[in-house]
Amino acid sequence: MKELEKSKPVILTGDLNCAHQEIDIHDPA
Repeated sequence: MKELEKSKPVILTGDLNCAHQEIDIHDPA
């Protein structure tokens, strides 16, 4: 993961992860 972070922007991964978590929390179903 560290290698990817240095090579590619972590913003994309972080954004996707955050969005998925938020969706799960908002929609526990």
